[in-house]
Amino acid sequence: MISAVQAAFIVSLPLNTFAVTKYLMLGRRALSWNFSPVFGIALPPRLVLIGNVAAPPCLSLALVTLGERDLLRNVVVIGLLGFWLLCKNLRVSNHSFLAVVTIVTLSLSSDRASAAAATAAILAAMYAAAGISKLNRGYLRGDRSLGRRVVELNLNNNSALLARTPESLRRLLSSAAMVVVPAVEIVLAVAMISGAPLLWCLVVGLVLHFAFGISGNFEFSMVAAAVWLALVVLSQPVSVERVVDRVVSTGPAFVVYLAMLVAATGAWQCTWQYSSRRAGLVNELCAALCFGVLSWISLAKVDAGVAVAVGIAPLLVMLAGTVGAVVVGVRLEFAFAMLSNLRPYGTDWIYLVPRPLITPTYYFLRLPDQIPVSLLSDVPPAFLKAATSGEMAVHKATATRLARVFRHHGATLVACRALADTRLGKMVPVTPDNPAAWNDLSSDRPRCLLFPPLIPADLSDPVIG
Repeated sequence: MISAVQAAFIVSLPLNTFAVTKYLMLGRRALSWNFSPVFGIALPPRLVLIGNVAAPPCLSLALVTLGERDLLRNVVVIGLLGFWLLCKNLRVSNHSFLAVVTIVTLSLSSDRASAAAATAAILAAMYAAAGISKLNRGYLRGDRSLGRRVVELNLNNNSALLARTPESLRRLLSSAAMVVVPAVEIVLAVAMISGAPLLWCLVVGLVLHFAFGISGNFEFSMVAAAVWLALVVLSQPVSVERVVDRVVSTGPAFVVYLAMLVAATGAWQCTWQYSSRRAGLVNELCAALCFGVLSWISLAKVDAGVAVAVGIAPLLVMLAGTVGAVVVGVRLEFAFAMLSNLRPYGTDWIYLVPRPLITPTYYFLRLPDQIPVSLLSDVPPAFLKAATSGEMAVHKATATRLARVFRHHGATLVACRALADTRLGKMVPVTPDNPAAWNDLSSDRPRCLLFPPLIPADLSDPVIG
């Protein structure tokens, strides 16, 4: 039967595509950026490049070759994942967090049953956290709802076919993104916790993730499909040989299924984020194929009589680390609160939940009179422009690191504490006209970046991303 370590290998596979996608979107230099490391440790750029490119395939290889050597495997797996996370700049994506938590959990699991229960708990907590985070006025009803914005972004910036979408259908899609998506996420989480049939939960989850993938986040969808496949193979007695035989026996249906996913992805053409739309389309089609293979294997092997069994202990731990962390104010990043309209100092918050007592520190930045040209090789000009425009407040972790980068290049970047003025409805410098309030943060200790690196000064404007 397929072991928990082999299931962890399945989950690791999509990670090997992340570097390619980042390269196609942002260029080669993005793979070595370290101007705002998430965990406060600025590794040398070459080491960051190695970590982004080489750590995922080494992880997959370790899970295959060290499957029976538990202690060595766990040390290597946790070490590689830790190295990979240290190479993260600006943010740890939710799908990276999902993959890391699932792989570590499966690698440490002692048996298939506990591994299946923990995997189901991780998925249930993810959907619960994502759905609960969207239960706020800004997302459900506001004109600035990120659900609405994502729909408009897709319809206006992708294929010519989408640009001709009638207004009535646009409103319907926006309503679906604003209301149906959080409702489905919460219902799916409750169903999994209640022990609903695995087949039903799997189908709903895959449909949801294909919608997410085709609209611009196939990385998340591939990881989610891999986690669902891990849950399927761990919840019932399945061997690699039986999986291969089942897929081969459904050959024609398999080909038709993949063709439908590829055709839909090709028609949608979500390539606006790529520097080259042609290369972006090829990458999106490959991602759709990967998602299709993972999801088809899950659908082909799932037993209609198997119910989801969620482990209570891992569920509570995951909920505390996601929803609980957001509510308390410990962090907002990598907590599945993506695209939820929640933001530090924002005007909208989760219904019936008090505002967090812990609030992060943000600054406004001011450029020196002259910027060293060499600095622009370490910090992308677009980001530097946004961070110093006065329209964005910068998290202290990012502001401190940027100040160190400026000092390294012989310049000084000064910062002034940003405060939320609810009367004006925006973030303002604490004392903008007092020169003593603008300080060089380069000597401050590094911090972890657990909140968005940049937030709009307008308190009603959400953080996209």
